[in-house]
Amino acid sequence: MWVDENDKQVFHLLIDGNPNTLELEPYAPVWSLLNVPLMPEFFLNSTTSTVTQTISGMNMTGFDENTVESDVWKFYSYSAFGCGKYMLEFWNRNYETVLKASPYWHGEGIIDGTAQDLDIDTFIMRVIPDKTSDIAEFKAGKLDILRTKYKSQIEFVWEDSRFEMHISQDDKMDVLYFNIRRPFVGGDFNYEYLEAEGKTNYTKGVAIRKAICYAIDREEINQMLFDGGSLISNSPIIPIQYYYYTDFPIKYSHNITKAEEWLIAAGFEIDLPTTTTETTTETTPTSSETTFSTIE
Repeated sequence: MWVDENDKQVFHLLIDGNPNTLELEPYAPVWSLLNVPLMPEFFLNSTTSTVTQTISGMNMTGFDENTVESDVWKFYSYSAFGCGKYMLEFWNRNYETVLKASPYWHGEGIIDGTAQDLDIDTFIMRVIPDKTSDIAEFKAGKLDILRTKYKSQIEFVWEDSRFEMHISQDDKMDVLYFNIRRPFVGGDFNYEYLEAEGKTNYTKGVAIRKAICYAIDREEINQMLFDGGSLISNSPIIPIQYYYYTDFPIKYSHNITKAEEWLIAAGFEIDLPTTTTETTTETTPTSSETTFSTIE
């Protein structure tokens, strides 16, 4: 990030997407962190609605060359500490953190020509390890904000006008990793190349791991564990990184046929499940219950 050499009120942000670059490396969560303020919010605001233009012709509201001479900006030029809206009142590890409105805040609010006061005087943040207690206190009105990724836990919100719900994408993802030293997914198989047509560049270890990736039904997992509320990624790239996710060449959508294809190429014999109606105690295997055995 740097300030434009011709227009001091314009800055440039460079995101290096080339992994071969020595000096700069790609920073995966950069988009999700762009909303992190570079400086206290009120320093970017003004109590004037005057519109001016930069040297390059960009419109600015409430900001001009005289703004840096205001008391707010002078204070910030001395020290950035203590400029926030809230100050730490007290803190108990793994239990509670309390923030109080700062008496030193300058009151610079939204750029509409008026000042602003803090509507909330005190923030109390509690650590509640038990999720059941967390939801119970929220329903009882003892908590003002609750964050969860399980829709079934907040079904009562949908039909209760007292609650307001906001949905956002998370920048975290659960990932399946393989220990390629383990013999059943790697080991010596990492050095044995396939003989199947079109797959001679792959090892048996890669084929087994590909088969597992294709066999996993992520939609079923999403429904059973997260009530269908999570995004599904069929690649190692998180969906919130849309450009990289769509551009990534390899994706493993649920496909039992491809899973069997890679297992057969690795030298495994597929034992297809059969359906029986002779007894009510025996269940019918699903397509994801394919078994395999090694060809001797």
